[in-house]
Amino acid sequence: MVEEVFKNLVDQFSDPFTCLRELVQNAMDAGTEQIEIKTSYLSDPGGVCLEIRDFGEGMNRDIIDGKLTRLFSSDKENDLTKIGKFGIGFVSVFSLKPELVTVDTGRDGEFWRIAFDGGTDFQLFQLHQPIEGTSVKLYKLLAYEELEEFEKRAHSTVARWCRHSHIELSFNSERVNKPLEVESVCRVNVKDPLGLFNVGLTNQFPAPFGFYNSGLTLNEGQQEEVPGVTFKVLSNHLEHTLTRDAVIKDDSYKKVM
Repeated sequence: MVEEVFKNLVDQFSDPFTCLRELVQNAMDAGTEQIEIKTSYLSDPGGVCLEIRDFGEGMNRDIIDGKLTRLFSSDKENDLTKIGKFGIGFVSVFSLKPELVTVDTGRDGEFWRIAFDGGTDFQLFQLHQPIEGTSVKLYKLLAYEELEEFEKRAHSTVARWCRHSHIELSFNSERVNKPLEVESVCRVNVKDPLGLFNVGLTNQFPAPFGFYNSGLTLNEGQQEEVPGVTFKVLSNHLEHTLTRDAVIKDDSYKKVM
């Protein structure tokens, strides 16, 4: 049963690189002000190491046992400052079909490494070297000729989903962050209890729009509901669907619109 649930979670994303959005989201929920994403090539045995490093709260043994290694575990349900509601974000890393995933983390004077073999089986090791926050490393067999395309897809995914995040985000030492602005010669910023609105005039039809929570992309596209107006809305009241491909059209969505 666990293996079946695990497989369903891993296979839910049409693009396996979307796991980077999930890992960035988890790092932001841990309170980090900085996230570093790096790739490196390992000539022996021939593969890529993809690292997502944050400097947030980290995890102790209780959190590892009670949350990281339990499917669907989450304690964020009533916290509007933390977008990850389903506790399944970390599992998405296995959609890239890695040979090995390691998580180095520390909290309360405890320092741990959790090693996953590409599935639900894992080993836990105590580290003697202190670590701040959490480092997730994914190891995947890959021909050197495929490295450039791998890095391009990874960077594109991070830029698409995380470019408006409020924390400092870099990919191979290159800053990813972009201001929350629409493309318009006539635009205005409005701060409201519901969130931040960047609105402008456009002659495009349908008009471009974007919804974001904590700076992470919920949904972007074109809309006909408000002709001649392009907008981006940053609001902690908006939520995505379980599959992360649309905004839930609840009362908060209606108030924003």
